[in-house]
Amino acid sequence: MNGLTCRAAVDRDLPRMKALWQLCFGDEAAEIDRLLSHLYAPGVGLVLEAEGQVQSMLLSLPLTLVGQGGEALPARYVYAFCTHPAAQGRGYGRTLLAWAEGQAAAQGCATVAMVPGEASLFAFYEGLGYARAFPRQTRKGVPAAAPDAVIAPVTPEEYGARREALLAGSAHCRYPLPFLEAQQALSLASGGGLYTVTVGNTLYLAAAEGGAGDTLVLRELLGPAEAAPAAASALCAALGRGQWLFHAPGQGKPYGVVKWLSGTRVDECYLGLSLE
Repeated sequence: MNGLTCRAAVDRDLPRMKALWQLCFGDEAAEIDRLLSHLYAPGVGLVLEAEGQVQSMLLSLPLTLVGQGGEALPARYVYAFCTHPAAQGRGYGRTLLAWAEGQAAAQGCATVAMVPGEASLFAFYEGLGYARAFPRQTRKGVPAAAPDAVIAPVTPEEYGARREALLAGSAHCRYPLPFLEAQQALSLASGGGLYTVTVGNTLYLAAAEGGAGDTLVLRELLGPAEAAPAAASALCAALGRGQWLFHAPGQGKPYGVVKWLSGTRVDECYLGLSLE
């Protein structure tokens, strides 16, 4: 396609990128600003320009895939990928995504990953060479009698360190600090936060968000499965919610997609946080 330019975003592109983000995903301007304040950096924002205007955008966020033996593979997580509705159907998004994959490969990344915004998009990405990945278990329920538990907020730095300790020996994604800061911003804005929950002698780690209605959504709840509902119930009691839904490592439906750019892979990897 002639007249198209794929390039790294610069500061002057930010107003158009924010407008595209809001138009395509419906997020409030304040939330977009909060996320970009943590996530945007040189080389992270990628855009396709056509007809004298940015028509498609994405954020290519760094993360690391960690294997069971501790091997670390650099990767990119594609976020906020969208094309202006009036420009859809022209291949702009496909072109930008292919360019982003090439940039990631040139930077030595092993893979590009993302979480489709809706179930129908899995087939679309599979047609572009992606495979379904990142299984997780999802459980929901109403709080039982609140157990004796100690709940404490943690900083993004502490969350990351404790997260790595809890996931050691398993295949998982490791996040850089700006990603965890963005998750904290989402959590706090919805009435939640990043927490440790100690039930008896068992420690859990939770990224909590206030969901629709009376639901407390734990974007991930890490710790032994046996007492996980008790930890979720304790958080519900502390945050004044009437039901819980949590995601955790385990067998379940893949909720993301991945394209491998090299022969080295990490299979059955747990993603966890995806800035949903």
